[in-house]
This record gives sequence, structure tokens and C-alpha cells, in this order.
Amino acid sequence: MEDLHKLKMMYFQKALDLFRKDLNFFDELFESKKCELLKFKEFKYNKKVKILSSCGCNSCEELNGKVYTIDEALKLMPIPNPGCSHKTNASGKGWCRCCYVSGDDPIEQAKQMNKEFHKDLAQIILKH
Repeated sequence: MEDLHKLKMMYFQKALDLFRKDLNFFDELFESKKCELLKFKEFKYNKKVKILSSCGCNSCEELNGKVYTIDEALKLMPIPNPGCSHKTNASGKGWCRCCYVSGDDPIEQAKQMNKEFHKDLAQIILKH
């Protein structure tokens, strides 16, 4: 999991450097968001992601609160939003500040984790 986080941050930093130089940064920001989704997928209790928009542009506000399965989000890659108009640079692209958060119900996640814990515990007890 840590490797995906490091990779995400490397892509993010490269995107930021390109953005500041008024160069096309979108591909690197895209790869950073892809790593973010893959990191969510590694945790087996995450099935969905929700988009949070904080930049205030109209295009990103339309995505705010949308929920996708992780596989749908990986296929569609709704963020970074190519239509974002927040802080555009000379490349014409905006710096999309949207992010993913878990779209799963935390209570259901906890129930599933508890259920699996007790199942694993029972198997350990039966072995001894």
C-alpha cells in the first residue's frame, strides 16, 4: 500500500512542477488519481468511492458527491476533471482539486470487518 502512496505522490509532485512551469501536467495528475484509486482497492472493505470537490468551478461541482464503485471509477476516471477551470495555466487545463473518499457506509464496513474477525478467530480456536 505504501508503494502506491509513494507513486501517487511522485506523480502529483511532477504534475505540480509542470503546472507551475505552464506545461501540460494533466497526464501526471491523472496517474496520481489512478494510484489513489488503486490504493483504495487494496483495502478489501472499500468497494465504492465518492468525489469531493473543493475548487468551486462549475464543472467540478457537478461531480461533487457522485459515488462510483472503484472499478467504475478506474474505468471512467472522472477526476482529475478535464473540464476543471480552477487555476488554469498556459496549457489551458485547470488544476483539479477534486479527491476521492470512501463511498462505503462505515457501519457496514465495520460489521463486515467484525464478522470476518470472528470467523478467523473461530478457525484459529478450532485448530488448537
